[in-house]
Amino acid sequence: YLFFFFKQKTAYEMLRSLVGSEMCIRDRYSGTLGNKGASAIKLFVEDSSLCFINCHLDSDEQNNQFRLQAIGDIHNRAFQQEGVGKVKKDRIEAYDYKFLFGDLNFRLAGDTVEKVKDLIDEYRRLIETGQTTKAEDFLQLLQRNDQLVRSRRFSEFLSRYNEAAINFLPTFKFDKNTDDYDTSKKQR
Repeated sequence: YLFFFFKQKTAYEMLRSLVGSEMCIRDRYSGTLGNKGASAIKLFVEDSSLCFINCHLDSDEQNNQFRLQAIGDIHNRAFQQEGVGKVKKDRIEAYDYKFLFGDLNFRLAGDTVEKVKDLIDEYRRLIETGQTTKAEDFLQLLQRNDQLVRSRRFSEFLSRYNEAAINFLPTFKFDKNTDDYDTSKKQR
């Protein structure tokens, strides 16, 4: 859900338009429409244009290139309208403010889930024993292997977004009602 709160002026006076766009992302193996996709909303508030893109991208470490391709497809296809005798091209890049969020599914590159969990445990041990500087080094090591951070350096689309500094550990799911990391096949 996306909520807007306005003070003094009515939403009708401030919002000149609100347009949505949604798309499915094709399955990388069969070429058919898959269960991944994106929705985008564009709107104008006073003199500013905003675009919100929510997407659910493919998971697994080896699918990073497919995620990057999907982000490119989303940026190239959102808000494109074709009709008899007309074509409307509206580029996400043209908006004043763009927000990309959702289940992007980027991973830590090159490290096994077990190695990452061991690094997290070591980080926690260092924090508990007051070795914060060494703990911060562990956190930076993990962040250097973050696929999203790495991809932003060369991705035509991701390089246009800013992200605040990450000051928390990678997250994993736990087995239900335990402190044990996910032991299912997915090991999320």
